[in-house]
Amino acid sequence: MEWFGLVTLLIGWGLGIASHIVVEAISRRHRVDRFRATSSEELRTIAIRYVWLVWKLESRIGGPDSDLARWLSGKLVELEGASLSQATRELAEKLKSYSEEQMTLLRDVELVRATGDALGIKPFGLPYLSSQIQLIPELPLALQLSFLEVLSLHERINHEIAVAESFFLRTFDSSLTPENHGIIKDNLISSYQSLSKRARQLVDEITNARALLGSSVIPARAEESQLKKGAVSG
Repeated sequence: MEWFGLVTLLIGWGLGIASHIVVEAISRRHRVDRFRATSSEELRTIAIRYVWLVWKLESRIGGPDSDLARWLSGKLVELEGASLSQATRELAEKLKSYSEEQMTLLRDVELVRATGDALGIKPFGLPYLSSQIQLIPELPLALQLSFLEVLSLHERINHEIAVAESFFLRTFDSSLTPENHGIIKDNLISSYQSLSKRARQLVDEITNARALLGSSVIPARAEESQLKKGAVSG
């Protein structure tokens, strides 16, 4: 009967290992599901901020056109979803229907209103996603690549924000000659153009990432609240 006791012991040992593996697999799945849901909401929140940043930048350099208006309108409706306010929805519909002549008039109005005003751009944060990078390899390959592209673009944009801010501050340097002041102003406009282009690329990539993530999982309320605070504080 000794062999029976040995077999029983081995079976118990095997079941113990198997149960540990199953529990760990379930726990990992829950962590990944939570990561997918919470990162999707964080990306949505930051994308909305970038959409408005593009509009502010283009208004500053006189660049808004009908293509940008349609892009902005579509992104606002897509990202805000059911939470889109009536006023913003009406604005999105109005922008989408503007003719080139109407956009030219709007561009002139926005340019005059923006002239001389500081944009006050600050680097944006992705606190949750940045703190959970170790979970990205758990995702499908296409989603891994999309997340890495989002993080890369986000980092480059924050660098360009710092560059643009330094150029803006130098426009107030009274020691500059008129020629050098003109050079600094041209550099500032170029930095705004580059920043606007990067921000649009990032919003489009975030749209792609969220489509890959899927919109069926709702983030936990506590985690959603935490990430929104991080996004607002930048």
